[in-house]
Amino acid sequence: MSALQVDRAVLFSVMITVAAFTPLFTMQGVEGQIFGPMARTYGYALAGALIATFTITPVLASIFMPDHIQEVETVIVRALRKVYSPLLSWALGSRKLVVMLGCLFLVLIGVLMNFLGSEFLPALEEGNFWIAPRCR
Repeated sequence: MSALQVDRAVLFSVMITVAAFTPLFTMQGVEGQIFGPMARTYGYALAGALIATFTITPVLASIFMPDHIQEVETVIVRALRKVYSPLLSWALGSRKLVVMLGCLFLVLIGVLMNFLGSEFLPALEEGNFWIAPRCR
């Protein structure tokens, strides 16, 4: 039952991660040769993990996990909840301010993108001979 509660969250988190690798899939030249295999490997690994998550894991959990599990909240979770709950309440109560801050950061990122270079790696001059004559 709990697998059905998280299936969408797991699916969308994997999709977001694969979408983050999209620029690596589209690189050409030296960058594409260097980072393309890594991006494909991550994509294949995430696809395999997603398939295992929805097929093998629930079956193994139903076989090996006990029927009754007692839930215990750790000290770390209590501390995080103590910080997160008031922050979430404030954010939900100040929706306009939170949305304006998000838009402000989006505009700031758009402005800062103009200062980025267009190439990921500098031009490599592999195979070139450099002759440096010296006078004595």
